[in-house]
Amino acid sequence: MTVFKVSLLPASYRKYLEGKKKKDLILKVALIVLVCMLVIYSGFAARLLILQSQLKKVQRANSDVVVEINELQQYKGFYDSLVLAQERVNTVQSRQPGAVKFLSVVQAQRPEYVKINAIGLTDWSGAAICAIEGELPSAQSIGAAITQLDDYADSFKTNEAYGGVVKEIKVINDMPSKEEGTDGTVTYTFKLYVSLSGQINVDESGSLVTTTTTTTTTTTESTTESTTAAADGETTSASSTAAENEATTAAE
Repeated sequence: MTVFKVSLLPASYRKYLEGKKKKDLILKVALIVLVCMLVIYSGFAARLLILQSQLKKVQRANSDVVVEINELQQYKGFYDSLVLAQERVNTVQSRQPGAVKFLSVVQAQRPEYVKINAIGLTDWSGAAICAIEGELPSAQSIGAAITQLDDYADSFKTNEAYGGVVKEIKVINDMPSKEEGTDGTVTYTFKLYVSLSGQINVDESGSLVTTTTTTTTTTTESTTESTTAAADGETTSASSTAAENEATTAAE
């Protein structure tokens, strides 16, 4: 038996209902797509936040590593200077044990108010001249600097550690030089010559006049320290200032 459905609704209303069904279907499909997109976006957003957090951690770790690398570079320079100083000391000790001992005493007997920046040796087997350049960091005035420099120069003759071997001491310009930094800080520097033979000749510029070659080694006291053995078996603890400058006598 066949059943026929007959709609008594107006044709216009039937069209309206059919259009409404289509719209509802489109809205459902659009809603489903929108929900899927929101889920996908939320997943990507969460993943992005995780990656950004990991990136920040990596960047912080990288910054720490960069700082450590810079610090290790300083230690590498420290180590390299020690190795070089030791090699030079081994060379100098066998040739000029007296120079090694004298430089060790200079470093060991250095007063706290004196910072030695460089030591040069000239003709140790002849004129035996030691040039010392340094600073007086604690001096607050030229008067205090002059007093400290005079005391330091006198110590080469009065200090028993030198054994009375120093014959002449000459301070360039007879007083410290005043140097003012860009930050306004004032530093008093000096240069003096110590001779074991009593033969010190300098020109107007304060440079040593000699027929032999003068070798100067620049060092920084605060960075390295090494131990130098004296010729008579005594061991004196000295900084790399002494170690570096011991090497200068090898050429002579």
